[in-house]
Amino acid sequence: MKRFLLTLCALAVLAGSAQASIVSRLGNAQPSDLFLEDDSRELLIDVDQSGSLSPGDVLLGYAKIAQTSPPAASANNDIYAVFSQTFDPVTFNAQAAFGGTRYSGGFLPTPNIGNGYSLQELLAGNNAVNPISANALLAFVDVAGPAVFSQDLATVSLPGLGNVDGAIASILDGEGTVQFTAGLSEAADFFQFETVPLGGVGQPADFVLNPAATQTISTSTQLGNFGAGLSVIDNFIPLATFNQTIISLFPQNNTGINWGQGNLYDLSVVNGNFGGIFDGVGLQQGGGLSFVNNADVVVNATVVPEPGTLLLWGVMCGLGLIGGLLRRRFA
Repeated sequence: MKRFLLTLCALAVLAGSAQASIVSRLGNAQPSDLFLEDDSRELLIDVDQSGSLSPGDVLLGYAKIAQTSPPAASANNDIYAVFSQTFDPVTFNAQAAFGGTRYSGGFLPTPNIGNGYSLQELLAGNNAVNPISANALLAFVDVAGPAVFSQDLATVSLPGLGNVDGAIASILDGEGTVQFTAGLSEAADFFQFETVPLGGVGQPADFVLNPAATQTISTSTQLGNFGAGLSVIDNFIPLATFNQTIISLFPQNNTGINWGQGNLYDLSVVNGNFGGIFDGVGLQQGGGLSFVNNADVVVNATVVPEPGTLLLWGVMCGLGLIGGLLRRRFA
């Protein structure tokens, strides 16, 4: 009887987190850090048509969340992160290294100026219902279980929708719901990157936005690293609190700065790496190249059941306790 009562009361704590996939996982993990492992596709947009990586260019794309832990569980094509980021003109750095060029700097949210590249435009349907902040860099989108998205965007090229931003607009925005966004809202927040010395001896070719010039760069070739410590900005999950407990550190060799040193964040992007040119059919678009990347995202949140759910389970738990006491009294 005791075991049943404890299980019933535990369900009262977690039941409110079952309405959406990412919410369910946050509820199961609390108060632990939740680790999200991804499989990503991103598009490099040569905004100034310079033919090389430069300030103001845009990286946008999506990350399919393949696994979450704890507890370890596959995500089953029901959680994605959508992102759009611009190379910061202030911190952008191109430095000669080992006969090539090492790029480094930071990312800013892509401005919503009508070119279709901003997070607000990529998720226009969601943005119309719950406006996405101009400071947001990424948004977590899911479908309520047991449903899944109609296409696995990490493995397929979509006929007629093959480019990255087309897939986002058509599948993720049309079928999914933004649960929360993260970005730059506090002074300590950061999103930094650093490439290998591209074009040097024994290194891949420099970033040239020409498929013919970069077709020899395989998806298994590491082109650079990135990391972030961010704040949750738009929270559309009822009764969820994101806890600023995550330690995040990104040591950037080119500048000698350990970004995030001594600060705590709502969300961290760790172990991020650019994985090379993705040669999927139809993914070239507008003078841009598509890349793969891999990263782990860490988030910590407390999800409280909705009042109605709490009341229902509280009554059931209370009745169970009363029944147990009465049985013991009259036994």
